[in-house]
Amino acid sequence: MRAQQLLKSLALLCLFAIAGFSAFAQKVIPIDTSKVMTLRVDPINANGGNASEVFESVTYIPLETTKESTFGKVDQLEITDEYYIILDKTTNSILIFKKDGKFHGKIKGGSFTLTNIDNRMDNFKINKWTREIMFSRWDVKTSQQTHCFFNYDGKKTREILSRDKELIIYNGRFVSKDLMILAENYDDDKKNGVKTKYLMEYANDFKKPKTFAFPYQAEGLSISEEVMSAGSGPFYNYGVDSAVFFVKPYDYNIYKAAPNTLKHAYRFLFPLVNSLPKDFLFNNEYKGKRFKYLQDNPDAIFALSNCFQVGDNLVFKANCFNNDFNKQASMIYNLKSGSLIALGHITTDAMSYFLPVADDRMTGYTGFVASDGKYLYSSFSSVYMFQTHEENKDKNVKYNRVLIDYFGKGSGENNPVLVQIKLKDDL
Repeated sequence: MRAQQLLKSLALLCLFAIAGFSAFAQKVIPIDTSKVMTLRVDPINANGGNASEVFESVTYIPLETTKESTFGKVDQLEITDEYYIILDKTTNSILIFKKDGKFHGKIKGGSFTLTNIDNRMDNFKINKWTREIMFSRWDVKTSQQTHCFFNYDGKKTREILSRDKELIIYNGRFVSKDLMILAENYDDDKKNGVKTKYLMEYANDFKKPKTFAFPYQAEGLSISEEVMSAGSGPFYNYGVDSAVFFVKPYDYNIYKAAPNTLKHAYRFLFPLVNSLPKDFLFNNEYKGKRFKYLQDNPDAIFALSNCFQVGDNLVFKANCFNNDFNKQASMIYNLKSGSLIALGHITTDAMSYFLPVADDRMTGYTGFVASDGKYLYSSFSSVYMFQTHEENKDKNVKYNRVLIDYFGKGSGENNPVLVQIKLKDDL
């Protein structure tokens, strides 16, 4: 009898020890709000100007077109010290170009179908510490991922099979050699009864995360099917390898996420006509009605995206259902002067050779697509570049040597062109 009691006591002690260890092992990073900057932004009253009034420099970088390097569209652009690395979903490939636009290497994703998406490339990650490009293959049958690594020459270096079915990587960024910050979608409690879930996880060496951020009560939320995303993000580089901007859906804040810190950087205050109700996300009175609300209130901003910072200039895109609004949704906010410039209000001039710079006004273009902390980048198809070149014949434009060669030897069938832009500091 005493032996049984002793065994029970030992079992209880073990349970308490395990529970205590689990609580200790799991860490929630608090949000540092001590230096948040509040920005009052009225999109309808944003200014404009000529390219030479807003930009310090505009550089066009035609990407070399060969049989091996031909691709359709810049779906994702990442920038290293030596290379531009581009995802093209049309050819399901990752292409590597040198900074002068010369083709350097290619990673082929392989074929896929709507019913067999195992090879489809949705995005890729850059590990600047190991100089590797990573993308994940999804095995529908086993619900596992294989993480494939390639060097900057496009040569395969290694593979990692997902060690835990619960660690599925969709959106993530490396912030150190072995640490990734991952983003999760809002979810309800239907799957496993977990009441508290997190929008952000920290995964070390591809193991199950033990560090989290942005907790929320999932029980009864009923939101997972009604969250509108902006199509990119939620992470954006702003020139610091070990940190990223992070944005949430139905939210007007920008956070800085790093390995051990999470800072509330910027809070946007928009006019009432552009703002969602404060309880739009968690009030179940909107259950099943959120999309209709956005349709009925097309000026309401449902997400921030394309968030970058270059010096004192903060760049962002405010997304809503109003197509006319979206044509001027990319904006530049100067943190010193408080001036606001809409990308759609900037006109080209001799500085930009009267060529397109960055635009939301045309279908399929999303303004600025990347930043290295010094420059902003956009891209345009050669079809549009040559069309604009033809329209400018009567302007007697004096092109530089790169553009003389591009327009003289190329055609609308060439690869897209990257545009490297430096903003003026005193906007």
